[in-house]
Amino acid sequence: MIKRELELAKTSSNLSASYTKKPCTVDDHQAKTIKVFAAGEYFLPPIRVNVCSKRYRSIDALFDEITARIPTLNYGARKLVSAEDKTLITDIEQLQNNGRYLCSDKADVNKIPSFDWDLYEKRIKHQQNFKTHFPPISSFDQFNKKHPTPKSCYT
Repeated sequence: MIKRELELAKTSSNLSASYTKKPCTVDDHQAKTIKVFAAGEYFLPPIRVNVCSKRYRSIDALFDEITARIPTLNYGARKLVSAEDKTLITDIEQLQNNGRYLCSDKADVNKIPSFDWDLYEKRIKHQQNFKTHFPPISSFDQFNKKHPTPKSCYT
């Protein structure tokens, strides 16, 4: 009886796709984590994308994801190049794990501006220093307790 049910379960394909879909792991499909920077935008943080061949079957599917997550790409993601030597990425298999890539909405690779890493590191350093100048939130709460807001005479 149990063997028969197992055989029926193996042969039947009426299970939902979400039930049979497994998450991508490094062992199964070589999932890669990449960082994508918007070309020429030094004030946007990079987006991290977990890329596997099961989810992104073509480079166009990856472009759709990048377009949805980077709002400054006016014409959508068109080209993806490596950040170091601006090599054009045309296939998912060319992506490397922990790689950094530039994405642009320009159709011509030569018009993609090179990424100034010194300026980016300077911005990150300035942003970290800027965050430390603010007092903690608790001091604002203490200030509000000492000085309550005046009550309105119109109730």
